[in-house]
Amino acid sequence: DARRLAAEGAARRAAETREQELQGLADQLRQQKQELETSTLDAEDARRQANESLARADEANRAKSQFLAAMSHELRTPLNAIGGYTDLLAMGLSGPVTPQQQEQLARIRRSQEHLLGIINDILNFSRLEAGRLSYNIMPVGVQDVVESVTHMIVPQAKAKGLQLDDRGCRVETRVLADRAKMEQIVLNLVSNAVKFTPAGGKITLSCVVKRGKVVITVLDTGSGIPADKLDAIFEPFVQVGRTLTTARDGAGLGLAISRELARGMGGDITADSRIGVGSEFKLVLPENQP
Repeated sequence: DARRLAAEGAARRAAETREQELQGLADQLRQQKQELETSTLDAEDARRQANESLARADEANRAKSQFLAAMSHELRTPLNAIGGYTDLLAMGLSGPVTPQQQEQLARIRRSQEHLLGIINDILNFSRLEAGRLSYNIMPVGVQDVVESVTHMIVPQAKAKGLQLDDRGCRVETRVLADRAKMEQIVLNLVSNAVKFTPAGGKITLSCVVKRGKVVITVLDTGSGIPADKLDAIFEPFVQVGRTLTTARDGAGLGLAISRELARGMGGDITADSRIGVGSEFKLVLPENQP
């Protein structure tokens, strides 16, 4: 009887211990369930807030693009009128114009063209952001584009005393691109090289074909760009300023627009630079392979 009573007591104590353990496990599971439900609600709330923030950002971006497009249009109209009336005055249609007045009219015309260029850049960038820019992709002769840009930039280079070395590209080399947009990119890269290269410097244009890609390189002997600024120069409204204390013309959109245009044609633009040595910009576009 004693052994039986001892065994029953041990079994009862073991059962009670097991019941306590099960009760603790059940409490732990209930707590984990509550935490999981709270975490799920927090995740859903965070996801909802993120979606709302994204929607607000998209709406703000659309509003900004619409504002830039509207303002650009409203500003271009009077600027075109200024240019037109300036030309009429310079032609002497309203009476004789003295040499001094001709010079002043020329300055007005240059200022008008400068402002119009900035506004066009802003308008083009707003179109890029809104995805409203279309591309007419077709085979384009690289050398034709390089020569066209070179002819446009030679007067500026000569006026500044720069050596422009066009090493060209093989006549048969073609890329798949929108010619007008490709010319815009190359012209912007070469214009920047002219702008930031001091008198007596050198600008070299060249191109090579590598693994189905055509690489057009614009190399200058300017003052160079700091390494920590190489990524920033492709951001909108950032000045390329090789010397940070020097003010530069423009809205800082040229490189941002050029890179977006290049990527829209299946290519890209990269930059490399060394302070005191110069900078190298490469436009990469897909080759038109037969």
